Amino acid sequence: MTSVERRFSRKVEGAKLIHKVMVESPAMRKYKVRFNPLKIPGCHHLDLLSDEYWTCLAYHYTLTIYHPVGTAKMGPDSDPMAVVDPRLKVRGTGNKMSPILQ
Repeated sequence: MTSVERRFSRKVEGAKLIHKVMVESPAMRKYKVRFNPLKIPGCHHLDLLSDEYWTCLAYHYTLTIYHPVGTAKMGPDSDPMAVVDPRLKVRGTGNKMSPILQ
C-alpha cells in the first residue's frame, strides 16, 4: 500500500467512525440527526457509504470547514511587514517561536 493509499484508508476509517457516531449515538438520535444522502459529483456511480464511496468523497471533496491557513512573511527586524525572523521567532512576542512550528 502506498503512502497515499494509507492516507486515504485513514480518511475512510475516520469518515465511517464519524458517520457511526452521528447516526447511532443517543445524543444525536435525540436531535434526529440524519446523514445527507446527496451524492458528490464524481462519486454518484458508487454505493453510498461504501469504502469506495468514502475514498472517492475524500479525493473529490476534501475541504476545511473553518480555520483556513495562510502565510506569514519572514524577514529581518528592519522589515515592517515581516512576522517572523529567520530563526522563526515571532516578532513582538519576546522571542517566542511560532506555535505551529513547536
